[in-house]
Amino acid sequence: MKIEFVKKYGLLLLLGFMVQQSSFAQSPALIEWKYLQLINVQNDAKLIADDYHNAELVSDSIIYNEDESYPNGHFYAELAKSYQLNKKNGLWAFSLLRQHCLFPNDSLQRESISNFVEACYRLDIPKARAVKIFKEANKAKNFKAFSDKLNLLIESSINLFDSETDVILMRYLSFYNSLGYVPSYRLRQWAYLTQINLHAKKKKRALELNKGLHFSKLWQVDDNALQKRILMRAEHYYRKQGAKAEARNYLALYKMQNVTILNRIQMLWRRLLLQLP
Repeated sequence: MKIEFVKKYGLLLLLGFMVQQSSFAQSPALIEWKYLQLINVQNDAKLIADDYHNAELVSDSIIYNEDESYPNGHFYAELAKSYQLNKKNGLWAFSLLRQHCLFPNDSLQRESISNFVEACYRLDIPKARAVKIFKEANKAKNFKAFSDKLNLLIESSINLFDSETDVILMRYLSFYNSLGYVPSYRLRQWAYLTQINLHAKKKKRALELNKGLHFSKLWQVDDNALQKRILMRAEHYYRKQGAKAEARNYLALYKMQNVTILNRIQMLWRRLLLQLP
């Protein structure tokens, strides 16, 4: 315990001394970037994991303050290495996209794309698909507004279909909404399906089926079997949240679908859970 304390806080004290004369001395991203460099070279999995919470707090500060300072791109590149060392492949790929979309940097791009393809390979995303995602993110170079870059980041990153990444993306999307912007239908449907905890494979299929489509309701999808599954997940989610009126509504919508005998048995059970006659 004492050794870990010295390792972590001794390094932080050293960093504080190193940057005190720097013009970026007040930048949390600079300090965190340098700290990540120090712990990454040690390849200490536990020490690295212990810093993830603090690193994401620094990241949130960057996003919410729309901070475009110089160290930020390097911070995300180093954070990507940190996640790679602990085999957190989704967050590894996501951090590379954060750097690429929010802080485009030609000196980092060559290494970033090869690392991104490798991270995606470990997420079962084919190379061609990974390259396409990364190249789509190149549009960030043409954007001046931070909000446009953030929107591109979210649009690109939902294609990773990684649960840990999705938690962070939901926060980013909420912030984007708070700025008064209206996200695309695809993003709104992704957020809805994420909120009701639809399985990643089914969420991916729903978004692929609905590509280019705009239904009036976010639960709608161009596949009856999948649509029924979404309605049941929504009913389950709202029932567990104590929102029984919403749950009943989804059960009523489910009943209107092309239901089988097995579906009717499932409905009967759900009605009992909701204490319906």
